[in-house]
Formats: sequence, C-alpha cells, structure tokens
Amino acid sequence: MNSLNKNFDELALTVTDPIHGSIQVSNLESSVVNTPHFQRLRRIKQLGNVHLVFPGAMHTRFAHGLGAMHIAGKMFDALFRAALAKPGNDRWLRELRATVRLAGLLHDVGHGPFSHAFESCLRKISKGKLVPCKVSDLGEDMQIPHEWIHGNKSSFYSADLKHEHYSFAIIKHILKQVEIPAHMAQDVCSLLDDKIMPSARMKQTLTRLAKKYYNCSDDKSLKRCIKSILSGELDVDRLDYLQRDSYYCGVSIASIDAEFILNSIKLTTEGKKGAQEFLIEIDRSAIPAFEQILVSRKQMFDRIYHHRVNAGFDHILEDVVSVLIENKDSIIKYPKTIDEFMVMTDDWLEHSISKSVKNQASDSECQIAWKLFETRSPLKKIRDREVINDEVNEAKRDLVARCGEDKLIVVKKLQKFTKMTRDGAFADDCPIVVRVGEETKKISQVSDVLRSNVWRDIKARIFVFEPYRVTAKKRGVSLGTEPA
Repeated sequence: MNSLNKNFDELALTVTDPIHGSIQVSNLESSVVNTPHFQRLRRIKQLGNVHLVFPGAMHTRFAHGLGAMHIAGKMFDALFRAALAKPGNDRWLRELRATVRLAGLLHDVGHGPFSHAFESCLRKISKGKLVPCKVSDLGEDMQIPHEWIHGNKSSFYSADLKHEHYSFAIIKHILKQVEIPAHMAQDVCSLLDDKIMPSARMKQTLTRLAKKYYNCSDDKSLKRCIKSILSGELDVDRLDYLQRDSYYCGVSIASIDAEFILNSIKLTTEGKKGAQEFLIEIDRSAIPAFEQILVSRKQMFDRIYHHRVNAGFDHILEDVVSVLIENKDSIIKYPKTIDEFMVMTDDWLEHSISKSVKNQASDSECQIAWKLFETRSPLKKIRDREVINDEVNEAKRDLVARCGEDKLIVVKKLQKFTKMTRDGAFADDCPIVVRVGEETKKISQVSDVLRSNVWRDIKARIFVFEPYRVTAKKRGVSLGTEPA
C-alpha cells in the first residue's frame, strides 16, 4: 500500500533522547528509520576522531538525524502556527510538514566513515594521477532522475563527487523502498540542495497554502523560508549538533535556548498587495538567544572541532587513505553502487586500512603514520597560527621557511560563521527579519554582535607538526613490525 494512503503522521513510537527529551516518531518516519540504510548511521560517529581527544564523543549521526527531525517539526510548527491553529487544516499542510521532518531526518544519510576521510576516498587514478571523482562516475542505482535537476544538467554530473550526492541517491532509494511516492523523495532532496527542483506537487502545495492561509501568491519566497529550516542561519542541523556535541564532549559551551527561539519566530508576509513575499520574523527579545548560537558555534570550533590533536589525527587518516587508494588493488575505493556504499562505516575503514597497510614497507611513512593512529600517539606540534583564509598560502610559506620543509603543515579552514554581517554582503536568500516599531529590518541591522569583525573574516587555523618519523621517536612508538 502506498504510504501516503496510510495515516502517515500517526504516532508510531517515542524515542528518549538526552538532548531533546522525548522525540515522537510517526509511522512514516519509523518505516524510514528501520531501513538498513538509515540504521547504518549508528556506525558513523558524528565527530569522527574527536573521541581521541574527548572520550565521550562517541555519539552517532543516527542520533543526530533523529534530533534534527525533531527540531524540524518544531520549527515548522512555529512558522505555521497560525495555519495549524485554524480548524480543519488540510492534508497538504500535514504532508509538507512530513516532508520537512524527513529532510531533517535524512540530511546526513550520505555521510561516509570519518566524514573528511570519506571525502579523501572520493578520488580515482586517471592518467597516472589521483583526481577527484565526478558525479557521473556513480553507478546507475546511485544516480538521481535527470528531471529532478535544476538548470544545467551536464554541470551537475561533471561536478566533483561529495557526500551530498550520496545522500540524494540514498534518500531516493530509501523512500522508494518504503513505498513513498517519488515526488516526496524529490521534494526532500530539493529542501537540501538548490540544484534539485521541487516536484509539481510541491509547487502546487506551496501555491495552495500561500493563497489559502496567507492570501499571498509568492510561493517562491515561501519555499525559501521552508528551505531555511534545513539550511540557513537558524537551521535544524546547527540547533541539534551544537547542543549534542557539547553534551557528549563534556564541555559547557553551547548553552542554546532553542525553545525560546522557536517560540519567538513566525512566518510573515511583507510588501504591497500583489508584490508580497514571505519572511521569517523573529522577536527582538530573542536576538540575544540568536547571538548565543553564533558565539557557541565559534567557541565549539575553537575548543573542539579545530583542536590540535584532532587536526593531527584527521591529517593522518586522510594522508593514509590517499596513499592506499593510489594502489589499484586497494580495497579502499570510492563506492559506485548502493551496496558498496552500505559497507562503508567507521569500523570498516579502520579495518580496511589496517589490512591494506600490511602490504606497505614496515618502515614506510604510511606504516609509521598508521601506527601513530592505532596507538593514539598525537602528532608533535611545533606551533600554530590563526589567519584569514585569504592569507593561508602566504602564512604556509612563512611557516615552512621558519620551521623547515620537512615539517607537516595542516590547515583547518573555516567557512563564515554567518553571512548575516551588517558590513558584509547580506545574503539575499536569508529570510530572517526583526520587527522594530512599525517596520522590519534585517537581523544584521539590529544585532550588535553581528557588527563585530569576528563574523566578517573567514578564519583558518594552521598547525605545524613534526614529521611522522620524528613524532614516533619522541612518542616512543616502535618502527618495527609490531606497534609499541
């Protein structure tokens, strides 16, 4: 039976979560969660190697997906509070809510082992060189329908392969497996990436809801507001992972008042009749809570995500994977099919590396690097430096001149913490505004925190480490055939 002919939003079970308390799961969501493809996320750690620094950081992308789904539902309810309160709110609205929650649930389903290391796997040998794989390299069961793609289709297939492309394929496969119509799979993907267009049904739904509940015809700006739930300045990904990562790492940083923020937002329209657009309005009283998200995110990068030990182990893992995939007989290769992708978990990658490294010379750089990883022997840091991203190459040259060409230079780049700076280029696709008196203003015009240079500059942290062999000697790691 087609899932949408069932009572798809009926409660199936309740999951107890340390971050959000009780998470309610519907019949439709339960059928998705129970697929092997989503269950695989139990074997993918959310923070990769961070547990080598913060031992409690063993939480998974499985739990993060459930948390993101939970917040997605609450944010949808907050934005559509007025529409949901009206008697007899229709099935179209409930189906849209289900789609948004599924997008939250499945947004990370294409992640591979150790995240960054998996990206290192997405390369192949071409004309004797290691080059990035393209989307067109994926097998037929990993490709999404041509009609889903917005704009230039050839540019989509010629793009470098990323974990997001695996997410699209797995979402399509999962929702087909649980007998959900293809349009919903397309719509879930369209909420996660602008390169995928919404289905005709989604467009019809948005037009219908905009007119029925808000007497507004601008369905494009309504889609933009809904998409911001999954990817925006107040998206469900950040609202979950900042709290979850802080909790499991045991640090008191991300004290986010998500409930207050959700109670302070609503969907609104602005403009003259016939030229109205949808916006997300946040109460001025909630600005400090919003600013705390920005501050918490910066602190988490400074304290956890860019920790020197984690940066070193990430470098080792990516370096070893790069060496091994150059061997045509290596068992570590980019997955072309869904079956090949399904086996790629954290344990699989560690086991595959251990097995493959045995074929390397016992005193090779690859062997030594992997012994450092297996024995949890951090790279010996010489110095580090924080610079603006534009200055990375110049800073690297300076550090090489100061420390020597044999040293390992590791760069941890960071995207902008937010696009919403008053002095920077405000993103036109950001729909968040604040009402001040009788007018609405961009949040960047109201927040004092957003006026700081901290949010305008894109920073990178550069570490200088001793070479593997020097680190092994200083750490007392044996260079023989057996780990120390």
